[in-house]
Amino acid sequence: MDVPPERIISQGPYRFTRNPMYLGHLIFMLGVTLTFWSWLALIIFVGRACWFHQRVLQDEARLEKIFGPEYVTYKAKVKRWIPGIL
Repeated sequence: MDVPPERIISQGPYRFTRNPMYLGHLIFMLGVTLTFWSWLALIIFVGRACWFHQRVLQDEARLEKIFGPEYVTYKAKVKRWIPGIL
């Protein structure tokens, strides 16, 4: 995060969700939780989800400062987490 981005990436998985890597990690953790019916995995999943969400909120504020209206337009088109829903 030391080097600010030079452009908004809106192709590939970023067409559907603004945070595909975080979402992929959370889907994986949810799969581990359900596969093993593990309370520990559930606790880790919830903790990571909260941490990722806070991180995303900070990232979004930073990106709005850098890219202004271009990022606001991207945010209006692409959901933060789940395509078409959230």
